[in-house]
Amino acid sequence: MFNMKKIIFFLLIIMTLNNAFGSDYPNLPGIKNIIDRGYIRAGICESDTPPFFYKDSNNEYQGMDIDLLKDICQKLGVKYKLIFSPSFDKVVDNLVDNNADIAISNLSITLERAKKVYFTKPYIKLKMGLFIDHRFTETFENKDGSINLNTGNVKIGVLSNSSYEFFARQLFTKATIIPFE
Repeated sequence: MFNMKKIIFFLLIIMTLNNAFGSDYPNLPGIKNIIDRGYIRAGICESDTPPFFYKDSNNEYQGMDIDLLKDICQKLGVKYKLIFSPSFDKVVDNLVDNNADIAISNLSITLERAKKVYFTKPYIKLKMGLFIDHRFTETFENKDGSINLNTGNVKIGVLSNSSYEFFARQLFTKATIIPFE
């Protein structure tokens, strides 16, 4: 389904399996352990994030992340077990704690996460966006027409424990950041 899968497959295996093995490719004991075990433990955030990961009408897992995981499993000749985490940071923690072999999740690369695990080359790049109700834009408009949301009068809702929360707190230090599940 994805032409990129072949390109990132070896990057994913080499870089993201860092908790299961050392860097002596091709003698990667982590891959041998996965093959011997018969399944790969894939860390994933438990909240549905279509098109990356979601349950379909038959209650089956679908999405780009699942397709990528199935492709890796096919190449290794193993099955998979999803290791669910309540947040993206906890997905990384599961790798660090060796509760997962890889992370297949829409993870943003942050400095704190990169201090803990290696990231592959992203298979998709997403830009952050901010929605503002047009009825309130005049309230925060500067003389030059730009919008200033870094004031004490602004409340910004973000996904709890996500890179969005982290970046909102960094960019809008005077605004009230309201995390939600």
